[in-house]
Amino acid sequence: MEKKEWHHLDRAPIIEALIDMRVSLQPGWDGENAVPIDDCVFDNALQFINKLPLTVTLPDVIPQSNGKIAFEWYQSPNCQLIISVGPTSDVAYSALWNDKKIMGLKQLTQIGDLIEEM
Repeated sequence: MEKKEWHHLDRAPIIEALIDMRVSLQPGWDGENAVPIDDCVFDNALQFINKLPLTVTLPDVIPQSNGKIAFEWYQSPNCQLIISVGPTSDVAYSALWNDKKIMGLKQLTQIGDLIEEM
């Protein structure tokens, strides 16, 4: 994953990845029984992106077979964060920071605070 700092226009690659996902992911896109990603999930993903602090590096965007979208930051095996956005305002997160595991749920409106804490 390429590391680069956020700038106002640097959100475009993630938005483009979401648009590509929206257009290309059909039922069974994973070769099995993956559900298509609903429009409300894409809307929540865009809200999530817009709530990120501008100083955060770009995450990888990963479709999930359960119809959610994951955003992953990976620095090393002991330093990673995954945030999963779905159709509700609840956002699931899982992090590994120096052998400390952190998991939970936050409201979409609180996600910028979570990222800054990490």
